[in-house]
Amino acid sequence: MKNIVCIFGLLFLAFGLFAEMGILTIQLENVQIEEKGQIIINIYNDENDWNNPEQVFRQKIVTKLSSKMTIKIDSLEISKDYAVQVIHDANENNELDFRKFPFPKPKEGVGLSNNKFRFGPPRFKDAQFILESTEQEIRIEMQY
Repeated sequence: MKNIVCIFGLLFLAFGLFAEMGILTIQLENVQIEEKGQIIINIYNDENDWNNPEQVFRQKIVTKLSSKMTIKIDSLEISKDYAVQVIHDANENNELDFRKFPFPKPKEGVGLSNNKFRFGPPRFKDAQFILESTEQEIRIEMQY
C-alpha cells in the first residue's frame, strides 16, 4: 500500500511540475529577408545575465527567413520573468555586429520583447515580461 501511495505521490508531483511550464510564441515582424543570414532568439531570465551572450538562458536559431515569422519556445516556467532579444545575424557569425563611428550602433537588425528601444544598450527592465499562462504570445518588431 505504501508503494502505491508513493507512486501516486510521485506522479502527482511530476504532473504538477509539467503543468507549470508554458510555451512562448513570438510573432516576429519586419524581418528584412534580403539581408539573408539567420535569426538568433536569446531568452534571458536574469537581469544580471542580460546582454551577455555567454549567459543566455535559452537560445534558438532559425535559418529559414520570412518577413513575418512565428517562433515557439517551449518548456518555460510560468510566473517567471523573461526578456527576449532577437538578432538578425546577416553574416552568420553568431553575434551582433556594431559600427563604431560616429557612435556605436548595431549594423544588423535587432528586436526586443516589449519593443522598447532607447539610445544606448537596451535594459532588461524595458524588455522584461512575466510568462503568465501555458500559452502566451508576444510581438517583436525588428529594427534595422
